[in-house]
Amino acid sequence: MGEGSSLYKIDLSNPEEINPEEIITPGDGIVTGILIDQTGKITIAKGAGLYTSTDAGQNWAVATTTGLTLGSADSIWDLTRSKVNTNNLILSSNVGIFTSTDGGTSWTQKLTQEVQKVSYSPYSAAIIAGASYNIPGLVFSADNGVNWKTITAEELNNVSIAGVDFIFGDTSVTAYIATADLGVMSYVVDYDVLGTDNPQLPKNNIAIYPNPASSVLNITASDNSEIKNTVIYTLEGQKVIETAATSINVSALSNGIYIVKSTTANGGFYTQKLIKQ
Repeated sequence: MGEGSSLYKIDLSNPEEINPEEIITPGDGIVTGILIDQTGKITIAKGAGLYTSTDAGQNWAVATTTGLTLGSADSIWDLTRSKVNTNNLILSSNVGIFTSTDGGTSWTQKLTQEVQKVSYSPYSAAIIAGASYNIPGLVFSADNGVNWKTITAEELNNVSIAGVDFIFGDTSVTAYIATADLGVMSYVVDYDVLGTDNPQLPKNNIAIYPNPASSVLNITASDNSEIKNTVIYTLEGQKVIETAATSINVSALSNGIYIVKSTTANGGFYTQKLIKQ
């Protein structure tokens, strides 16, 4: 896709009448990442650049950034945002991984090897997993990129990687790897072997019950702190409920798995999985 390549916006409010709307994007290359924040601001990765729009894609501007040292011949392969701390962004490229802790204004290079796929844990803003396809390998960090554990091609039996996705658990992360020669394989890395400072997931002082839930979900703090706000997200990051209440009606949610993020009055935040049935 060359200069002027397009996105499409689709309104799904009426399934009987779906009319894709073309959005012309700037720059040269293909769009490899899309982020939309709560204000409706769109950020896309295309070629070696980041572009933003605040009017649903009618007009675009080159994102104002510092520290993103990519040349015109480089390529951004992936762009994503932490569900735990929405100011934390990460992108992977042919020259490595860059992270931002201020919503994408300033960036720091955290890894200098090519990475195509990168993901944040939905439970921690510090746990990162990535995958390289051209030179097969996996990378993991539990401190937002300060320290890395690398899984080499030899450790993956020198497979040819076509795609990777990650499932983050309480104590480990599992990479599911689509290969050209061995089908789908998995590789598990425990969090306690990541980094150099024995990283741990933050202690969760918030309890949700019942879980699974079908009608009402209750939120309580074990240390009696005040719960200021609770947001429920789908696994894709879509916000479906936001409330200050500690008893939440979830009956309208579709059955499935959700992420519950609660913030306390003292500034602490805690995330956990909810099963809606």
